[in-house]
Parts: sequence; C-alpha cells; structure tokens
Amino acid sequence: MHTRRFGEVGSNVPARTERVYRVNNEWFFSTRRGDDHGPFDNEEAAKLALTHFLREALEAERETLNTTP
Repeated sequence: MHTRRFGEVGSNVPARTERVYRVNNEWFFSTRRGDDHGPFDNEEAAKLALTHFLREALEAERETLNTTP
C-alpha cells in the first residue's frame, strides 16, 4: 500500500522510491528527471546536497515565472 499525498484520491496512487540511496559504500540522490547525483561520503551529505539541489531548482522556477511576459 502506498502513502497518499495531499490531494490524492482514489486507488491509483503512484509508486514512489527513495531519492537517496547507497551503492556499495557511496551515497547518491536521484531526481524526477532520472539524473543521479553523487557520490557522497555518507547519507547525511547526500540528503544535504539534495536539499540544496531542490532549493536551487525552486529558485530557478520562481525566477522563470517572474520574468515570463
């Protein structure tokens, strides 16, 4: 059973995977676009890098929306 997010209704909840994962002893994170980032020394470093990545992506989206005629 999948956890629902706010606004999701019905029985067709999409499958989700963890964004931060380990291969051998190296940590990575993946994006919705399918890009993998890493390696990082530990899980905490990968999560921190993911947080920075998401903040930059949101900021870039806001800037694009603010400059659209």
